[in-house]
Amino acid sequence: MAQFKWVKKDIAEIKRIGATKKRTKKLLNQYKRQGWCDADTWNLDSTLARLIVPRLKRFRDTTKSHPGTTKEAEWNKILDKMIEGFEYAASPEYFGYDGKQLDEALLLFAKYFRHLWS
Repeated sequence: MAQFKWVKKDIAEIKRIGATKKRTKKLLNQYKRQGWCDADTWNLDSTLARLIVPRLKRFRDTTKSHPGTTKEAEWNKILDKMIEGFEYAASPEYFGYDGKQLDEALLLFAKYFRHLWS
């Protein structure tokens, strides 16, 4: 399960910043109980990007539809731009990023949000 990879990564980050065993245990219990923990809110932007990227990729690969204002090839390019921007937001290099790529992805995501269905 992809989310389990996050747990391992988040635990490593929690340990890196010096969280106590008690705090680490609390965060793990939150994961078990609700599927996410307080650590996910520390950088909510990158957490959301990590959720969006695999879903957008799957959508792009499986969708049979596109907005009426676009052709299929154009729609795939739009989806690729969204994916590219969100991938960057999910990466460690995101901090210090100039923002143009992500800004475009966010604008496209907002513009086509209601078209993200098959």
